Amino acid sequence: MMTSKRRVYEELRSIVENEGGKMYHERRGHPPGGAWIAELEGKRKVFEADGGEYMALARLYVPRRANPTHASHYSNTLIDNAKAEWLNALR
Repeated sequence: MMTSKRRVYEELRSIVENEGGKMYHERRGHPPGGAWIAELEGKRKVFEADGGEYMALARLYVPRRANPTHASHYSNTLIDNAKAEWLNALR
């Protein structure tokens, strides 16, 4: 049986797409690590990597450890109010 690999920030992309927007990763024209671009309701938000990390996005996920300092310290499960926080950040 083949398992599909989870796309990075798949849950956040799904929220944006379900609201009629789009979210994608772009490398050109951004610092090393690139940027995540989210477009919703005619607005465009850019989340650039900070040292190769996207902590602004990672913080919307449940931490796997106390005091997380790296994106890998977060699970693939969104925090309880992630949808509202994410949509507010994009609007």
